[in-house]
Amino acid sequence: MSEKFRKTAPKYMKLFIADFSVGLLDASASFGNFGHESNGFENLQEIGKVPPKGGYGWPQWTGSRRVDYFAYCERNGYDPASDDSNYKYIFVELKYTWEKKAIPALLEESDLYAKTRRFCNEYERPGVKAYESRYTWADRAYEYYMETYGEEVGPPELGYPDPETEPKKAIMFANELIARAIPYLKE
Repeated sequence: MSEKFRKTAPKYMKLFIADFSVGLLDASASFGNFGHESNGFENLQEIGKVPPKGGYGWPQWTGSRRVDYFAYCERNGYDPASDDSNYKYIFVELKYTWEKKAIPALLEESDLYAKTRRFCNEYERPGVKAYESRYTWADRAYEYYMETYGEEVGPPELGYPDPETEPKKAIMFANELIARAIPYLKE
């Protein structure tokens, strides 16, 4: 078990749920894959590989994805080892690259293990699937989220305030969206 994963995963799962309009099972499946790949965020560099070879980061980016991750961090002044940098690049990949296909694929499945397998095959695409380990990490992700926040959540409701009837709420909503987008404008 990784204490780092226990403390870190729920915070970023909550962002993942909001950023991608998914539910807790979807976030648990995704973070279960990241937990498996990085041994609970403990091993960012692939074990047994000497940099710049091997996977790196929560998802163990390899090849051109590894190169792209390090270039993204350098361009934006981010530390590649930070949790924020890992999440930000996962966000970029799942929102703006062909990797975004993983989110609709995830939503097509109904149970945690099916979602875990699907995310593995659509986003991670590993040489060794190791599903049992991924399931264990997905279970942990779910458990740690529940420990931290105490409630299961589904995709957030997208209720946009009407500027004509609720102008203050509409301005606050727009400001929140802008604030969330600012860190990604450096790209």
